[in-house]
Amino acid sequence: MHIQQLDEFRILISMCDDELYERYTRLTSQTDADQQLVRHLLSAAEQSTGISLRNKRLRIEASRYDRGCLFLITLHHTARKGRFRLKERSDTYTFSFRQAEPLIACVLVLKQESVQPHSSILTRDAACYRLVIPRLFRYSRCYALLSEYCDQIARGRFFAAAVIESGTVLCRYDALGTLSSAFGKKNQ
Repeated sequence: MHIQQLDEFRILISMCDDELYERYTRLTSQTDADQQLVRHLLSAAEQSTGISLRNKRLRIEASRYDRGCLFLITLHHTARKGRFRLKERSDTYTFSFRQAEPLIACVLVLKQESVQPHSSILTRDAACYRLVIPRLFRYSRCYALLSEYCDQIARGRFFAAAVIESGTVLCRYDALGTLSSAFGKKNQ
């Protein structure tokens, strides 16, 4: 992590993908992961620059670059509380697999890397297997691994709802966890 004070109101923090991934895997609750990451960034920025960020209104902007992420913290002295907001929002993604073998290989890699999304649904129709994952970030490790193995990616809640409605649901709620436990035992 590299922290640089640009002026008296702005702090720039850069983190590589490995640091971000390591930080997220150490978190206990996925729902509070973003807030805990922001708190970690703020405490590191306070220690490095000596600027107190408490009781100040903050604007935090996150932006991707080729090997990591940049965080720009801008201070406003008028407010009483800090506000946290990450610019990238999560979305619902549908990953299509024409055959079961790439899906199983991907599930085993996800289990080996200890990467699990909050929830996932597996459906089957005449053309392929479809894995629907809500609340997934495009630049997450899980998205990167799934996109390597799948044949097609679609984004959006309405497409995902149509896929679930038109196909046969094979596993609901935690499809990746169910598949990893089923195929992980066979490979041992």
